[in-house]
Amino acid sequence: MAIPGLGANPAKSWMWYEKDDKSFNWLSHDGGLKKDFPKARVMLYCYGSAYKGPYKIKQYMVNIATMMLNALQLRREVCCPPIPPEYSPSLGQQLTEITRQKSSRRPIVLIGHSMGGLVAAKVLTMTEVLRDIYPNIYESIVGILTFGTPFGGAPVAEIARERVKMNKAVGLAVESKLLELMKPGSEWLRELRKEFVRSAGKLGQKVELNCFWERLPTLWDAIIDKLGGTAFLDASLNRLRLDVSNFPLLSG
Repeated sequence: MAIPGLGANPAKSWMWYEKDDKSFNWLSHDGGLKKDFPKARVMLYCYGSAYKGPYKIKQYMVNIATMMLNALQLRREVCCPPIPPEYSPSLGQQLTEITRQKSSRRPIVLIGHSMGGLVAAKVLTMTEVLRDIYPNIYESIVGILTFGTPFGGAPVAEIARERVKMNKAVGLAVESKLLELMKPGSEWLRELRKEFVRSAGKLGQKVELNCFWERLPTLWDAIIDKLGGTAFLDASLNRLRLDVSNFPLLSG
């Protein structure tokens, strides 16, 4: 299951565009995941998380994770082959039940982009605690891949928060708790990292984790300088520069 990031277009998060307008979707094109995993069901989790624009919504991480778990549980459909008519009803019921049990334990791999990786981490920790509500899902998660996930916070979230403050009064944005969660130094992020690593590494439930991120430095000074020509106040820009300077993980 692929999980997009904060306020992102769910489909375009997994697409690559060429100069001649050709595109490649890693999830749906034949040369993508289908090529290496032809028997896998590839699903895309679409959730509302925009904090500005016509689709803005006041959203919470626990709601996003809960809705994803409910959808995942609902769509873990039973792949029952047709029962031959010569089989007795009791034998047919036994075969159906065996297939249902096997279907409920099909392996699950979560793929998160940006904040989607935090959603995947939250889902894993919730399934461990709520096994009575979501049976077999925790045991079925065998791998999690994250791309550019801000496990240590993201200075760009501070830029977004300032933009929300400017646009909230005129109805163009809503206060986003998700942006607060991704603030560098967030206590919530520290707790999530700790619980995520613990849940993934439990004896008998080893979840393979693979995290990918940019190795090139982010030119935050150039980004903030460009904001100087917009509605950002000088005080806000100076605060952003201070936040970035105190967050070395994304400066090199």
